[in-house]
Amino acid sequence: MNVRTDFGADNTGAADATGAISKALAAVVASGKKALYIPAGTYKISGAAGTLFQLPVSAPGTCVYGDGPGATVLQYANNVTLKGDVTVFSFGGSNQCLHDVSILNGAGMAGSFNWTALYAGNGAFNPHLYNFEVAGIYGFRTAGGAGVATYQPYSQTMVNTTAGASIAPGSQSVTPGSMAFIYVGQKLLMGGAAPESVMVTAKTATTFTATFANPHSASDPIRSNSQGYQGAVIENCYIHDSYRATAIILNSSSNVVKACRIVNVGSNSTQHAIYDQGGTNRIEHNYIEGVSGYGIHGHKAVPREDSSGAVYDGNTIVNYATNCMVLDSISSDGVNPEVPNGVELNRYAVVQNNTCRERAGVGSSGIVAGLNIQAPALVSNNTLEDACGNTPRCIWIAVSTAGSAVSCSVSQNYISVLNVNPSKAQTAISLGQPYCESNQNRIANWNQDAGAIRLNGMNTSSHGDSVNGSPTFASRCVVLNANNVEVSGLHCASDSIGVHAAQAVTGVRIRDSIIAMRTSGLKALDAGGMQGVISDIQIPTGVLSYGAADAARTLVIRNIDGRVVWNNTSTAGTAVSSMGRFLDFPASANIITQGLAVKLDGSGNAANADTTDTVFVGWALSGKTSASGSIFIAGQIGSEVPAWATDGAWTTGHYGVLSTTEAGKLHDNGTTPPSSGSYVMFLDQGEAAGEARVLIVKTL
Repeated sequence: MNVRTDFGADNTGAADATGAISKALAAVVASGKKALYIPAGTYKISGAAGTLFQLPVSAPGTCVYGDGPGATVLQYANNVTLKGDVTVFSFGGSNQCLHDVSILNGAGMAGSFNWTALYAGNGAFNPHLYNFEVAGIYGFRTAGGAGVATYQPYSQTMVNTTAGASIAPGSQSVTPGSMAFIYVGQKLLMGGAAPESVMVTAKTATTFTATFANPHSASDPIRSNSQGYQGAVIENCYIHDSYRATAIILNSSSNVVKACRIVNVGSNSTQHAIYDQGGTNRIEHNYIEGVSGYGIHGHKAVPREDSSGAVYDGNTIVNYATNCMVLDSISSDGVNPEVPNGVELNRYAVVQNNTCRERAGVGSSGIVAGLNIQAPALVSNNTLEDACGNTPRCIWIAVSTAGSAVSCSVSQNYISVLNVNPSKAQTAISLGQPYCESNQNRIANWNQDAGAIRLNGMNTSSHGDSVNGSPTFASRCVVLNANNVEVSGLHCASDSIGVHAAQAVTGVRIRDSIIAMRTSGLKALDAGGMQGVISDIQIPTGVLSYGAADAARTLVIRNIDGRVVWNNTSTAGTAVSSMGRFLDFPASANIITQGLAVKLDGSGNAANADTTDTVFVGWALSGKTSASGSIFIAGQIGSEVPAWATDGAWTTGHYGVLSTTEAGKLHDNGTTPPSSGSYVMFLDQGEAAGEARVLIVKTL
């Protein structure tokens, strides 16, 4: 039917066409003709409360369409004061659709209510809304009005029929009154004198097969709840310039939102571009720009609706005010029999191939995070450019779910600083959820001092991540802030600290990593407070730093070849069994001479050995002339020292001990090693006269 030729709707915008369109839609429903055509033109519509155009449950498959957005325009009247909530089109039946129209709100709307353009409610299964435009959405309550809203509670009846004939116990083929919405794998609730739940194992056009424990009569009801299923497809839409609204609200599951453009939406932090409160929704390839709240909010608020399995793929979100994307979760309260009590209701969302970018908004100060993940999720292949703007202490990818023991993965994301000012204490990736992994992420031109990657949750890990710090600003690559964390395959280039323990941490594992400092002497690995094992690390430039001996710590550090270079298992105030050339050892109270033996004083600081000492911890690779700072020490058993000063003649193959006449030098002890103390073996001539090349045999 045609609203112009059949019902005389004015398409010039001069006369109100609300009544004509409403009559036309009612006639379509009554006649069963299934389609209402609104030709090109401007149609003035109005209403202060209620639904203007209703597609009821009794009209499945009915479709409203025009000649395209901008051609067929439904223009709401100006200066309307709402007396109640308004919905322009409401869908209540299966397989209904709308396409190729513009719905534009008028100026000057007022009133403490919401104006929504398209609404698919209870019983509206599989609606298809596409190629449409909505602008000027108005709202008064928290989330505001909506361009599109869906709603289907988990308890909504989806299957409602009867057995049709008596059923005996066992595997039976049933011919119910209706096969609508019955599918293989579905759980059906059988009523009657002996109610039970059965699973559909096979079906035909008119029958289904299931195994029954109890007998049932022909009149016994067969029901199944929707579990929130709606199946809406919303695509190729343009929703814009709506300053008191959320563009799309999904209060149901199994919907698809794709290829929509959402621009300039919302007026506060609770009004978002896409508000997803359902499960298994797929939101993909949408463009979002200029939103007052979040680009996408995966919000789970009802403790009995399973909201797991959402996919957010390929969306571009630009210039958001608070977060690019937020996912959160709650636990089931056990009311829904399909979801046991205490189970996470948002399990393993997929966040992939999205782009978050603060472009014109790099001066903003209200952003909380780029990707704010508060539920178990797989986060991969996303691109974040200036994702936090210039907001202090913002996190580009934040993963934090208190108390959750479900793992998550943040992998192969690209994070790049383009215009963000330094010294904003931002973090690129923060893992606050236990058992979460950061894998093969690339962080480029990082210029923030809070740490590119922070392992804040127990049993979190970083594998194969690459951090390229800005050459003009000091930045830490990885910060350890929890026990039982692991770093492997790290490639770090920094002008500050490579890997830093922010507090005393135990169970640390660091291995197979390259940590390159742009300036020699910087701490590639600041191990103060660590307990654990560090192995197979390369430090081309920079040093490894460790604090004074501590009885409460156990730290083992191995070289590339697997030999132990540090093994702190001693009591407080004593030294270590061996120490290697990567160590930057505290010597804050002592002046050190390079090339001589080093011991530990009573405070655990390095000091040159004197003529009364018989033990040493190693040989000073460097020296210092002031009573502050630290030095490098070579003390690994089996390592060669090229130029250790001696107090006189020596013979190759003899053992050397500390001199009793010249402090810190070696003395030839002959062919027999001493029974106690530290010693070396003389190899050959050192680099200068009075020096020998030696092999360290025993240290303290």
